[in-house]
Amino acid sequence: MARRSLNLSNSPASVAASARWPAFVALVLLLVCLAIQYPGRINADALTQLEQIGASHYDDWHPPIMAALWAALLNVVPPGSQGVLPPVLAQTVGTWIGLGLIASTLARRGRPRSAWAVLLCGLSPHMLRFMDTPWSDSQLTAAMLMAFGLGYWGRYGQPRRARWCIGLALVFLLYATLVRANAAFAYGAILLFLFRPRLSLFRLAIASVVLALVAIPVSMGINRVLFSPSPSGVQRSLQLFDIMGTARQSDDYGIANRLTPRDPAYLRGCHTAYYWDRYASWGTCSPVWEDVKQAEAASPGLVTHAWIDSMIDHPLAYLTHRLKYFNSMLYFIVPADPYRFADPDDLRRQSPEAQAPSMTWIIKDTLKRLPTLPILWLMIVAALLTLFAQGRLHSTFGGAEQSLLVSAGLYALAFLGVGVATDMRYHMWPITAAAIASIMLAPQLRTLLVHGDRSLRLWIASIVGCAVVAIIARLSDDPALLF
Repeated sequence: MARRSLNLSNSPASVAASARWPAFVALVLLLVCLAIQYPGRINADALTQLEQIGASHYDDWHPPIMAALWAALLNVVPPGSQGVLPPVLAQTVGTWIGLGLIASTLARRGRPRSAWAVLLCGLSPHMLRFMDTPWSDSQLTAAMLMAFGLGYWGRYGQPRRARWCIGLALVFLLYATLVRANAAFAYGAILLFLFRPRLSLFRLAIASVVLALVAIPVSMGINRVLFSPSPSGVQRSLQLFDIMGTARQSDDYGIANRLTPRDPAYLRGCHTAYYWDRYASWGTCSPVWEDVKQAEAASPGLVTHAWIDSMIDHPLAYLTHRLKYFNSMLYFIVPADPYRFADPDDLRRQSPEAQAPSMTWIIKDTLKRLPTLPILWLMIVAALLTLFAQGRLHSTFGGAEQSLLVSAGLYALAFLGVGVATDMRYHMWPITAAAIASIMLAPQLRTLLVHGDRSLRLWIASIVGCAVVAIIARLSDDPALLF
């Protein structure tokens, strides 16, 4: 009798039924999120893109493909809705359909608990915080979830539909790659999962890096051909940030003064590892941006040459500058609230609590931020990839877990060289991808832990140690950590 009951529970009809429930719940959560987020929140970037949509002409500061999709969707939203609804609708739908496809496939393969855990990823703070606003990061995350979800569902949930699933996944992967410049570092591992799902970890990582280097110029070319965006000088933001950061660390403003006549004391006060918008046209140090713009107009290529010269003349200062930025980017050794030390004009400074927070406030703020601390998730990615390399973990889903981890790791590490600003929204995809991979690997990790695996225990200790260091830094609340 028991054997017959077991057979019934594993029958095709039973498996199909168990796979429908996560998909149904994902649909319900999609509708709930849309109801809560309606009609979306506006921000300065969204206002700029709306103006460009109205003028039917884009620049390359914001992703033109996002504005083009936005313009196309404006005709399908309810009359009278705010203009930000189309991208919010697109990214919310993409997120929950992607998560639903992943969860449904896990349930179909006998992992119902993992399926429900994947759906919880869509309700995590770092997702809910940004999904109601049209950010390119939200668009990237939704498109990547759709691409991976379609490929995963097609290969392991509905193999008969694998071809059209992979074909559709490529469309979303292309959008993800074009919607954010540094997405080139994230897409390769997912692309390889679609076509070469069982690559070794070493080959997967190397191929992903090669694909990233290819995608950077190709994506720029595609954007130029499809949308003809006006050059905004966006590349100067990275160059200017690096030149001033290197000058700050070396205390040599000779190269910086090729671009701007401003006094070194003024330039020194403009820079922090945390905030870069001080140099932008809307920042408190916008005169520097205007100086550099005029210098570049008078002598094309001057900024690029100064950028390269600053790295050659002061390589250690440049490296120190990039590491300090990366530390800030990961919210690792930083004060309790970095915004307080970022920009004198920041509205948060108007709050008495923000000016002189109590220790109780700092402790509460620290505990609230801890679960989504980017440094901890990057450590988790490093730990899982190391366990794979050591042969302690193996993929049970044709390389899906490794692909997610490599995508998350490369995307996060790319900020070592190309990042210019600090914001939690930049970590939406790495945290989500790492969380899904961790859920897929949970049974193996539990087994390793029960058997006292030394390597896993060392990584757990390292992750806890990072958390302790981050907590201590926040409790110290020292603004010097951001300079």
